[in-house]
Amino acid sequence: MSESGLASRRCWYGLMLLLPLLSGGCALFKGRLEAPKVTLSAVTPEKLARGSQVLRCRLLLENPNNQDLRVIGGKVRLEIDGVTAGQGETIEGFVLPALDSKEVDLRVTLDLLSSLTGALRSLGSGKPALEYVLQGYVDLDVKALGRLPFRSSGTIQLEDLLRHAPGLLRSMPEPEKTI
Repeated sequence: MSESGLASRRCWYGLMLLLPLLSGGCALFKGRLEAPKVTLSAVTPEKLARGSQVLRCRLLLENPNNQDLRVIGGKVRLEIDGVTAGQGETIEGFVLPALDSKEVDLRVTLDLLSSLTGALRSLGSGKPALEYVLQGYVDLDVKALGRLPFRSSGTIQLEDLLRHAPGLLRSMPEPEKTI
């Protein structure tokens, strides 16, 4: 075999070896993405309904990646003092800038029966704060990148939470007195 034919064959084999790596570029890229760091920065009660409470949870999302993350959805679960208290979903998509942070609001619907039990237990024990765990995932617009899970924990000061409660709790009208 001639020297040019051998070089051509080596080049062909080299391309055949590189092709799977090039076509799997998206899979290789996915491994480099890190999940955003999520911190619960504020909780504000919004609406009280029969059997449920809607909270506006402000989340601080920090992107440790050197590329923007286009978030198209996600879900979150909130546990308060070890009890699953509620769930929420992102409503609108947004872009999380590269190596930057962004605050987003998320509405979480609490099951009052389960969350109230933990809160009353904490109030009765004299604890000034409730421990929370916030976990979930964000969905990115590129399907190959998939879901990025996150988990955050901390405390919610009862004083801050109760400060917003008077606007939600309406006093019942006094019954008319009959003689």
